[in-house]
Amino acid sequence: MNILLINGSPKGKRSNSLRLANSFIEGFKEGYKSKNEAISIDEMHVASMHVGACKGCFACWQKTPGVCCINDDMQTAIGKMLEADIVVWSFPLYYFSVPGILKNVIDRQLPMSLPFMSTKDDGYGSGSHDCRYDMEGKRHVLISTCGFYSANENYDSVSRIFDHFLNLFCLPVINQIPSATFPDTPCQLLLSRYHLYVHVLIIRELID
Repeated sequence: MNILLINGSPKGKRSNSLRLANSFIEGFKEGYKSKNEAISIDEMHVASMHVGACKGCFACWQKTPGVCCINDDMQTAIGKMLEADIVVWSFPLYYFSVPGILKNVIDRQLPMSLPFMSTKDDGYGSGSHDCRYDMEGKRHVLISTCGFYSANENYDSVSRIFDHFLNLFCLPVINQIPSATFPDTPCQLLLSRYHLYVHVLIIRELID
């Protein structure tokens, strides 16, 4: 089992979201012991990486299919994403979306898509590009913190971003963390409750 933790916080290893993500991974490791299978955990701290903004040149579709013309750390990042069985996205909410450095990573996944369009009727846009790689069986987990009293309606744009490109990869959707789980609770009090919720509702499904 290969787990990739993507820390998208500009604070790097000082991130509060990363504390939650580490708790999730520790809980997962504990719940996975009965499988008698080794777990490999790799971390990407985006704040320490060099990932430039997408140029929108589409060279990865035309001149060098599947390969971006920008030579930076994103090539390594894509390789790690393809090797991972579970990708844990950890980030704080910045202005109702993901931090800019993480958005660069999301945008730069374009080489993983094919240039051909497919129609869609699943509610996530009218069409999309099929994935270049076989993503069957991969799971993604989103762990995030924010400074609001509630996550209710503050994560709408984040949900839509991930719904679009995870659905593009034809990935199964695991449990979302409903904001009602923590009604009107300041984010600094979510640590133990969030860990418990993740352990009970998500880890069980990922292992089963």
